[in-house]
Amino acid sequence: MRAVYNAGVLDVLLENSIFFDYLIGVSAGAGNSASYISKQNGRAYRCNTNYIHDKRFMGVDPLLKHHSFFGLDFIVDGMAYDLEPFDFDEFYRDETELVIGVTNALTGQDEYFTKDFLVENNTLDPFKASCAVPIFCQPVMINGIPYFDGGVADSIPVKKALEDGCDRLVIVLTREKGFQKRPEALPPVYKKILSDYPKVAESLEQRHIKYNETLKLIDKLENEGRAIVVQSERPLDVWEVALSRTKLDACYDRGRLDCLQRLQDIKDFVRKQDTIND
Repeated sequence: MRAVYNAGVLDVLLENSIFFDYLIGVSAGAGNSASYISKQNGRAYRCNTNYIHDKRFMGVDPLLKHHSFFGLDFIVDGMAYDLEPFDFDEFYRDETELVIGVTNALTGQDEYFTKDFLVENNTLDPFKASCAVPIFCQPVMINGIPYFDGGVADSIPVKKALEDGCDRLVIVLTREKGFQKRPEALPPVYKKILSDYPKVAESLEQRHIKYNETLKLIDKLENEGRAIVVQSERPLDVWEVALSRTKLDACYDRGRLDCLQRLQDIKDFVRKQDTIND
C-alpha cells in the first residue's frame, strides 16, 4: 500500500507533462506506471484507495475463492474493465517502453515482461504476477510458469534499467532516506510455507543484501549526476496492508509534495537529456 506514494509522484509528473522513454516497476508500482502511461490522472490513486474495504480487494473472500489474501483478478481486471476503466488505446498508442518485474517461482530469479508482451498476448497477467506476494498469494501462471511478486528478486530494478540502455534515471522510492533493509525475521517459516518453491524462499532470505547493494548504486548514480531520487525524508505512516483511508491519503499527498519540491530539478534533468538526444 506504500505504492500510493508512488501514485502521488506520477500524478504530479503527468500534470506537468513530464514523460520518459522507459519506465520499469515492480508490484503496485508497475500498475501505477500503466495509469501514468495511459495519461489517466488520479486513476492509480483511486485504485489504491477507493476499494480497500471491498471484500474482493483482500481478506477472507479472495482467500476462500482463490487461496490468496489479495484478490488480484479484482485488483487488476476488475479495475481495468469495470470500476476504473483503463484507457487501453492510449496505453498502447504511447511509445513509452514499460517493463514489469516479476520473480520466477521455480528459479527465484528476476524476469521481466514488456508492453509488447501484453499486446501480443492480450493479457494483464504480468501485473497480477508482479503483485503476487509470496505466502499471501498463490503464484500467477503465465505460459505455464508460476510467478511471484517482482519485489522478491529485484525490489528496485535499477540495474535492469541500466542494462536496457538507460543512462540517466528518475527513481521513486517508497522508503525514507537512510533506510536499510534488514534480513527477513522468520526464514524457517518462509521455507516451510514455500516448500513447493524453495528458490523463492532463498531469494527472500537474501533479499536485503541485493536491496541494500542497489541503494549504494543509487547513491553513486545520484552523486554522478546520473539519477534524481524522489523519496520521503521520514518513514511513511502506512504499511503494506493499510486499511486507513486517512493514512493512505496522507501518503499520496506526501508523494505529491516531495515530487513538487524536486519538480524543477526533474524538469532540468529531462531538458538536459533532450539536449543530449538532439
